[in-house]
Amino acid sequence: MKSILTCWTLALGALLMLNACSHTPAGTARLQRPTEHGPVVGAPDAAVSGVNAWKGVPYAAAPVGQRRWQAPEDPPAWTQPRAATSFANACVQTGRLYGPGMN
Repeated sequence: MKSILTCWTLALGALLMLNACSHTPAGTARLQRPTEHGPVVGAPDAAVSGVNAWKGVPYAAAPVGQRRWQAPEDPPAWTQPRAATSFANACVQTGRLYGPGMN
């Protein structure tokens, strides 16, 4: 009888841990914002800097192929919340004011 109770207790503990892992982290819903292309989730930094940030949100489709040297087009839409917690890679030019490399 004691071994059955132990098994049920362990099973219940495992289920509770899995359930806790499946939920979004605390504050994520507070940092989620809708955009016209899909939802984004920002970076919580209010405790350190006093602000929250939404970084790397695409405002246009990549300017490649037929879009090269044309007016910007909307990015492809998304339905799942997109992480907006870090910036994308910088432009490849070096020696510019905001480019990587020789700064």
